[in-house]
Parts: sequence; C-alpha cells; structure tokens
Amino acid sequence: MENAFADIVIEAPVGARTCMYLPDGTQVWLNACSRLTYSQGFGINDRNLKLEGEGYFEVSRNEQLPFIIHTQEVDVTVLGTQFNFKNYADDSEASVSLLSGKVKLCNHLRQEETLYLQPNEKVTLNKLTGEMKTTRTQVQNSKIWTHDELFFDEELLEDIAKKLMRNYDVKIEVADSLKNTRFYGSFKMSGSTIEQVLETISSTNRMKYKQEKGIYILY
Repeated sequence: MENAFADIVIEAPVGARTCMYLPDGTQVWLNACSRLTYSQGFGINDRNLKLEGEGYFEVSRNEQLPFIIHTQEVDVTVLGTQFNFKNYADDSEASVSLLSGKVKLCNHLRQEETLYLQPNEKVTLNKLTGEMKTTRTQVQNSKIWTHDELFFDEELLEDIAKKLMRNYDVKIEVADSLKNTRFYGSFKMSGSTIEQVLETISSTNRMKYKQEKGIYILY
C-alpha cells in the first residue's frame, strides 16, 4: 500500500525561505534553494523524508515512528528534537547542529560507528574524506537564517560564496588560494546588499573582491 502514496515536494526558491508544518505537526523552515520530499503517507507508516539543501526542524515526538531525514551522504534519525541540517549538493561539507533532544547520524561515506549528537553539539561531515567531526558550539546561531540573517560558523569561503549566491541570486567565483579559508560572522539580510556583505568580509584583510562582467571575484 505504501507505493500507492504520491510524493509531495516543497521547495524554497533562490533568495527566499519557506516555513511549513508537516502532517505529524513537525515545523520545518527551508532555506533558499532547498527541497524537501515526503510521501502522502508521511506519519502513517513512517516519517521518512529527503532533504536537499538546508532545513531547521522542530520535530514532534513519536516513539513509534522515528523521524528520519535521508541525504546521499548521511541520514539523521530523531524522536523529538530541534536541530538544523545543512547538506547542499554542491557544498563540500554537510553539518548538523542540535539545539535540544538527541539525534543519531548514519554516515554513508565511511564505515564507522553510529554517531549520537547531544544538545549544543555540531557535527561537520567532510564529503571528500567521509570524516565526521563533532564540536561544542553556540548552536542557536545555526537557526539564525530563519530570522532573515546570514551566519557563518567557521565555514569555508567556497561554501559561504554558494550561500551568498543562493540568497542574493548573484554569481561569485573564489580564487583557489582562498578555497580552504574559513570565516566567522553574521549579517542581517534585509537592508544588506551583496556588496555590503562582501565589504564586511574583506574588512578582515583576509580577502579582496572585485566585479567583472557581472561576476563577483573573491581573491
């Protein structure tokens, strides 16, 4: 009977965020250029869904039906919790930040023990090596994008550029020499232009930027 259910697809377009409630009462925010896919039977036989991009989840507790998010590199299983999950196909890293509850991570890239995350912990998955690294951090900042702010938590400049492209609908190229450089900071989206954001990042004196033929080049 499960196969009789059609898939439901929710998307957040470039430069926009989407908030919704799933049939089980779980609240989900989708960040720009993200897609969520689940069956019409969601909450009846299972609570499985697929995520492409970034989502913040406040999951309704149900001991009988674990809430499982599937992506190509890693699956996240929860019962009832609040967490942020970022895994865009073109990013070199995926990350899960746990605000409350407990989540289980299953790594598809490398054979290793199941990883359990505790509140105020963040796990970062290197998609090239399959290595998962857990750190304690201010995880509240991981959902700051739901309030129309950009936040970079020691993220690779290459991934930051992709985040800016999704939110501002612009083209950005990063010099090879800067691709492994990491930045920390936050910006209010409303009222901030892409130039203002790049100006703030370049004020750290760790990069410069210029615009050529409609493309922002970071070097």
